[in-house]
Amino acid sequence: FEFYAQASRAALAALAELAQPIRPGYPATPTGLAAASYLYVSLFGAVRNVDLDWTAVPSASGYNVYRSEVSHHGYVKINSAPLARPSFMDREAPAESSLFYVVTAVGPAGLESNNSAEVEVVQAIVPSGSRMSAGLSFLTGGPR
Repeated sequence: FEFYAQASRAALAALAELAQPIRPGYPATPTGLAAASYLYVSLFGAVRNVDLDWTAVPSASGYNVYRSEVSHHGYVKINSAPLARPSFMDREAPAESSLFYVVTAVGPAGLESNNSAEVEVVQAIVPSGSRMSAGLSFLTGGPR
């Protein structure tokens, strides 16, 4: 039963992404969102940074980045002001959960585009009880 529930949620999420309207006067939706996750482990804990990059939108004056721990739901903006460049480093990414990111373009009038396609960053596996040296890092996630 769980398989069918997950398949249904995935199908509905795909349809929701396709159903976003094209709104006159709004910037185009960013494309090409890619993520790389870096895990830094020490004796005192683990920190994860997520590096996000996407294709620039010509009509955009900035970008907003949103993160959620649930696919296609509950996104929270994580940048304080629109970003000037099509890249962002999330330095406060929780290491213990999978994360989902989307990006929007912001036009000169402050209008925000539809969400980009979602990218997932899988949960980092933190070795428990290990005595690793400070600064040891792991690269997680797929090719960018």
